[in-house]
Amino acid sequence: MLRPLRILTVARWYPSHDVRFRGAFVADLVAALGAMGHGTVVASWEPALVRGRPLSGADIGRAVAAWTSAVRLPAACAAPRAWGARVPVARLPVVDDAEHAGWRDRVAAHAALLEPFALELHRRWPVDVIHAHTGIPDGLAAAGLADRLGVPLVVTEHASDASRALAADPELAEAYRSLLHGRRRLAAISGASRRALADALGVAPSSIDVVGNVVDTAAFRPVGIEGRDADELLWVGERSAKKGTDVLLRAMALLAVDRPALRLRLVGRAPTQEVEAGLAEAAAALGLADRVAFEPPADRAGVAAAMARASTLVHPSPAETFGVVAAEALASGLPVAATPSGGVEEIVGRDGSLGVIASSHDPADLARAVAEVLDRRASFDPAAMHRSVDERFSARTVARAYTGLYGDLLGPGDEAAGQTASGVSTPEIPAAGPAEDSALVVALGRPLLGRRLAPVPQSVRTGLPILTTLAPRSGAAPLPADGAELIEVDPDAPFQAAVERLSRPRLAGVPTGIARAVRTLLHPLAPGARRRLRDRRDELWAAEAERLVLAAWRSRHAAGGGEGPWIVALDPGDVLASRAAIGAGARLAPGGLRWLVDRRDAASAPNGRSEAT
Repeated sequence: MLRPLRILTVARWYPSHDVRFRGAFVADLVAALGAMGHGTVVASWEPALVRGRPLSGADIGRAVAAWTSAVRLPAACAAPRAWGARVPVARLPVVDDAEHAGWRDRVAAHAALLEPFALELHRRWPVDVIHAHTGIPDGLAAAGLADRLGVPLVVTEHASDASRALAADPELAEAYRSLLHGRRRLAAISGASRRALADALGVAPSSIDVVGNVVDTAAFRPVGIEGRDADELLWVGERSAKKGTDVLLRAMALLAVDRPALRLRLVGRAPTQEVEAGLAEAAAALGLADRVAFEPPADRAGVAAAMARASTLVHPSPAETFGVVAAEALASGLPVAATPSGGVEEIVGRDGSLGVIASSHDPADLARAVAEVLDRRASFDPAAMHRSVDERFSARTVARAYTGLYGDLLGPGDEAAGQTASGVSTPEIPAAGPAEDSALVVALGRPLLGRRLAPVPQSVRTGLPILTTLAPRSGAAPLPADGAELIEVDPDAPFQAAVERLSRPRLAGVPTGIARAVRTLLHPLAPGARRRLRDRRDELWAAEAERLVLAAWRSRHAAGGGEGPWIVALDPGDVLASRAAIGAGARLAPGGLRWLVDRRDAASAPNGRSEAT
């Protein structure tokens, strides 16, 4: 058996305050490995967008260089308690430039701050193995880091579109094949996913391991038929065409003809409000307005309660790499009716003991599968259904499988006769008291600020100073900044003042032509000066933005003492605007709002410290 290991988990999909359920499968694995004594630090990312005012490659490089120093700080990590696995997490800024969205640029952008963070972490907390979740960009971004540290790399592919991307791009496929060689291992989360990856890469399926996702079989307990609503169907997950929601609604309309009491609950959300409205309209057009309930996402306890009440989980997705919702349903003793999708078929099987797989993706075939499950409700054995999931996907089963992969890649000197009871400690994170944790948010890209502020907990937003640009005179929605201290500034003011100076003198009552001639005589170089001024507009804006950020930081530093507030810069342009303040001693935060909210959540622990246990 391996000694307890120090694992660096690299995953852009990891729960955060704004997307609490995304990457829950990664957090579940981290927790399972922790239960076996292994220690984990998670490196995740937060998008730093290049939008609005253009930035040169040199400008972006300067912003990344400033963040490079910041992510080396121990304060780059926090261990939030309200989401994730309660281990240290770094929320590294990743520059998302819409004009440079190729896979090489994505990999380079993710590696840019992962490497300095991890190299400094390794100095304080020697990493034994890196485990990346998804190959593009996470695994490829971590590959060079693993080589620099001289440690093994395991990559688990979760992305449903990975095989399509690989098949379409031979150069990407060649880069991805490097994850199969040396001290590297690639794992798929189902046999179907392995076959698709192997076909796209042109390799033998046996070169790719299969390890399923963790299913929390302690949270999802088997419930018998007596406690269920015979007329309630359930779907949990995204509501979209790629998940087959349109097929599900049409299948429900067919079922309702002969089963007038049947109802459908859809727990989750659509990707946009427009899609949500379209689905509601489609349900109404099918005569299902009173039979379909569109409900918001639920936490794990809420999903478990929904699964304990329904009669059938309907899984309409056309393609799934795994299908954790189907596994959770079976663990709850809830039979599944599904369209053929790859991963779900492997979980449910085709012998009929756990549910029914439709013969196609046609709504009529899905309706027949649902009807068969409903007619056979009494024949399903909840205990056997739970056992089928527990034996394959329990936390201990999956953690043992990955520990085996780690052991295969580690040398004999890394093996030990047994594990200690306490396992590996995680790196201590500096305390985050009120003085040390004060922050000034710099968000000059106002159009994006509202979207980012909306999910920030009120407890964090209250009293938080946010420096942003003036609101447009009309047409913009108000910021969801209730409780925050908005510092609204106008970096364009020097330019506008200069334009005003060039427009003088104003000659009231003088005909336009004569006034223009007089201004030209008084300002013979005005037309050229205006052109030169327009050419300098971005320069003037940037200088004024730096002055305004410095003034705001100095004001709060003087009021609060200590080292002054962290500057939480949301985008590269915000970092550049903070250069004067950083030069004056301000600390640039090693992340954006996710970092700040993680840190505040961790600091709310009863003992006032932020340490993973």
